[in-house]
Amino acid sequence: MLFALLGGLLLAGHLGVEAASGLLDVRSRLANEIVHSPFFWGLLLAYVLLMTTPFVPGAEIGLLLLVTLGADAAGYVYIATVTALLLAYSLGRLVPLDALWAAWVTISPSDVPRVPDFDGSAHPIARSLLRHRCCAVALLLNLPGNAVLGGGGGIAFAAGLSRTITVPQFALTVAIAVAPVPAAVFLGASLSP
Repeated sequence: MLFALLGGLLLAGHLGVEAASGLLDVRSRLANEIVHSPFFWGLLLAYVLLMTTPFVPGAEIGLLLLVTLGADAAGYVYIATVTALLLAYSLGRLVPLDALWAAWVTISPSDVPRVPDFDGSAHPIARSLLRHRCCAVALLLNLPGNAVLGGGGGIAFAAGLSRTITVPQFALTVAIAVAPVPAAVFLGASLSP
């Protein structure tokens, strides 16, 4: 009786592994077909537009695409995310500060005294983040719940509007900050049997 039970468990385990393997193969084929369809490109374009928009939780949409389509979409989602953040940053850089200032305040920006640099009275973390703005932006982009701060699009827009980070610095920052999740999905899929 015990041998029959163990044999049944081994057979069920073997069949379960075979069924799971078959389901993964079907899922992989289906994901591959979706990624190469016009629907996916439309979905990716909508993702770029949503990710560019401030206060939209675009990263969650990207995670949904990665979870649903897996490694087949990881590279595309990475490129779309970087593109969306660079687009939001560029839009922030295009806003004329004089016009923005005039819309909010009745005095000209040249009449406002400059804020002095931190003299050491600020918290050491604040001083460090101000000195290393690119690291601060990367941290904000990866901060859970950053939609409250404007999401990826809002943070990138604010970085462009501030004009304190150059275009190459921002592009490199975004390329590095966005990479871990798509890379983990891609590597996880390639390492799994």
